[in-house]
Amino acid sequence: IESFVSTPYGILVTFKDNRTGSADVYAQLISWSGDLVFDSNGLAVSDAINDQESSSIDFSLELNKALICWEDFRLGTEYDIYCKYISFELMDGDDDYQLSAEIELAGQNNTSGGNQTNPFVYATDYNTFLVAWEDSRNDVYTDIYFQELADCGNILDDGGAVLCEADFDQLNPEINLHSDLSQSYIIYWDDMRSSGKEFLNNIFMQSYTSQGTDCSEVLLGDVNQDNF
Repeated sequence: IESFVSTPYGILVTFKDNRTGSADVYAQLISWSGDLVFDSNGLAVSDAINDQESSSIDFSLELNKALICWEDFRLGTEYDIYCKYISFELMDGDDDYQLSAEIELAGQNNTSGGNQTNPFVYATDYNTFLVAWEDSRNDVYTDIYFQELADCGNILDDGGAVLCEADFDQLNPEINLHSDLSQSYIIYWDDMRSSGKEFLNNIFMQSYTSQGTDCSEVLLGDVNQDNF
């Protein structure tokens, strides 16, 4: 098991599975009565070539959907971040679900290279998801990048916005609520910057205020939301 979240339908779990000979990301929904809701073999979230792993999941009550993101080695040369939604609907009293198409959150088509790894997903109260990850696109060290994701696309720059690019590695980002009144969130991480002769592991954090969006007000094809 790599990640799990409580939903109105039960516990939604993601896990790493090597049944194909390489690591893949699968999901399973365990109902509150203890039954497996998805196929007994699990729901294949991503089984592309090479490894898909280090998945993270969260569920939005407002959107009635979960977002799963993972690090993906399908290129065979570097890691990228991909995501998928699982949407839930109530039809005839039964729980129904739908797995979305893949979203390349940070990868070969929208970054300058390097590895994008170890994502962390957090559902805001503003009908969006925040995702933070480790990113080495700038040099040999890893920085922290993040994205706010809405139904109609990315809120921040395509490929993600840099949160911290200090010297040495920034690792293991996580997100939590800072203020529900201002819709601000805390992103915190392990930070290896040090002024001494030995590496010291410190904890840094930064606040981000959700931009939010009403996707119904965005014109079809208006990717930059400038109303043209």
